[in-house]
Parts: sequence; C-alpha cells; structure tokens
Amino acid sequence: MSYSNKENIDDTQILMDQEEVLEFVKQLKTMNKQFISQIKQLIREKERVQIVDLGTAKSVAKKVASSYNSKS
Repeated sequence: MSYSNKENIDDTQILMDQEEVLEFVKQLKTMNKQFISQIKQLIREKERVQIVDLGTAKSVAKKVASSYNSKS
C-alpha cells in the first residue's frame, strides 16, 4: 500500500486501527440493541399504566354515576 501522508504509516498499524474500530462498532451495536430493548420495555410499562389508569377511571366514573343516580 502506498500513502500520500507526510507520516510513514505502516500496514500493521492500519490493520490494528481497523480492528479497534471494528471492535468499537460492535460495542456500539450491542449498546444500541440494549437501548432499544430498554425503550421497548418502558413503552410496555407506560401502556400498562395507561390501561390501569383507564380501568380506574371507568371504575370511579361508575361509582360517581351510581352515587348520582341514587340521589335522584
């Protein structure tokens, strides 16, 4: 390989640098997968909370309606 850089770069150093970059990219991919997994988990938890809140709201609404109807 020939390079036009001012420094004399040897092929083994470039190969080592490429290996480091590849390892770093692999780590980033792993971290990205973990991050996506955590986001999906948070979304599922939020949906569960919304379902519980909706159920609670319906229950309270029924009690209020029942209470209102019994006063009439």
